[in-house]
Amino acid sequence: GGGAAIARAAACGGDSAGTTTPLRSFAAMSICFSLNHGCTTALIPLASVEFGTQLGGDSLGVLYILYTLTAMSCATVLVGGLGPKWSLVAGLAAFCVYVASYLVAYAVPSLMWTAAMFGASIGGFAAGSLWTAQGSYFTACAVAYAEASGTPLEDATSWLGSAFACCYM
Repeated sequence: GGGAAIARAAACGGDSAGTTTPLRSFAAMSICFSLNHGCTTALIPLASVEFGTQLGGDSLGVLYILYTLTAMSCATVLVGGLGPKWSLVAGLAAFCVYVASYLVAYAVPSLMWTAAMFGASIGGFAAGSLWTAQGSYFTACAVAYAEASGTPLEDATSWLGSAFACCYM
């Protein structure tokens, strides 16, 4: 019914007044996600170059270990508790902290180790739930878009997947 459609639109970032469409919400998420991910992945080669191979390797190790552990152990709980939209917001904000920690590490050499390791920890935790949140948000938007436009769900999913890939790549 109408209430279920409003709930699905809200899960995708839409609103009950129809001023924010599922397609617009998905496009905004795709752009923000892609820009954020580009900034975070740019740090991977910079870690060893700017911080040396020991700290660079250690910080990337922490990042990927926490990424894996978070993805395996608590990503679905986090996304289930916050919902897809707010999980994305929290994950992207945490990735901003990760990026900022590298700026601190670079600007304040006495804090380099602490800032890099703190940032890697936050970044790993964020990464572990971010893709789960993105998948849930994608699904909510595809369903809401299909219902709003009368498009078959398979077509909506295909179209949104292509749109996300274009932004992300």
